[in-house]
Amino acid sequence: MSGDPYFGSVVLLCGFNGADAATSTTDEATAKAITFNGNAQLDTAQQKFGTASLLLDGSGDYLSLADASAWAFSGDFTIELFVRYNSVTDAEFISQWTTSGTTAGFMFGRTAAGGLEFLFYNAASALQTVARSWTPSASTWYHVCVDRSGNDFRLYVDGVMLGAKTTNSAIPRDAAQPLNIGRINHTTPRYLNGWLDEIRITNGVARYASDAGFTAPTAEFPRTGPPVVTDARITQVALEQWASVATAATGRAKVWSGSAWALKPVKVWSGSAWVEKPLKVWNGSAWV
Repeated sequence: MSGDPYFGSVVLLCGFNGADAATSTTDEATAKAITFNGNAQLDTAQQKFGTASLLLDGSGDYLSLADASAWAFSGDFTIELFVRYNSVTDAEFISQWTTSGTTAGFMFGRTAAGGLEFLFYNAASALQTVARSWTPSASTWYHVCVDRSGNDFRLYVDGVMLGAKTTNSAIPRDAAQPLNIGRINHTTPRYLNGWLDEIRITNGVARYASDAGFTAPTAEFPRTGPPVVTDARITQVALEQWASVATAATGRAKVWSGSAWALKPVKVWSGSAWVEKPLKVWNGSAWV
């Protein structure tokens, strides 16, 4: 089935498709306003997928979005994107930061000292660090990701978890700061010199949550959820005999496993989650 089953939890999605040198783009998940700063622009000469990517020259270029409740990560989450360095320097991909530890939120990026890192302050203004060694090369596209599942943080590059997971029960502070892409707002700001593509933030879902890693995306992220099914009417399935089926009303049908018919729950997409629905069958005169 096409579509993203977690699309309802996507709070930012930028594919950066558009005309060369354009200075506007669209949040394809929730239509948040995005401001281009410095010489930030779209570039059709480089892209991981689609027609263009975001070009940042490492000197004052970044995107910004207003503070929003969407950036408050109180539970599971996933931040992922594709990056291609023009010059490998210390820089952040996404951050909600400031010069003060009492008001800063989080940052996700890469430094020579820390490697790939996700840093955040908790509500008590204590700095928390999730970092693993990583030395990227210029002129190469990488899929980078951080997710949190329960109290476990994981960092990935191209689907491979770096080192071991980090267990930390601390919650990132809900900071009243803008979200910056390609920059960290610090005493000495740092700016990315390269390209970004397919940025996606999913709040409430750890998409990968795997020590074994995952297959890195090979196409643009879906822009919609699965089709919405409003009435689970099934005309030709191998149901148990109606006279003996109390379970049919709770949404169970027999499906072929390859060697036998097995009773399985039927789930349909509600628009935000998979839920079990009662089956309706034709009794000869009506759906019941």
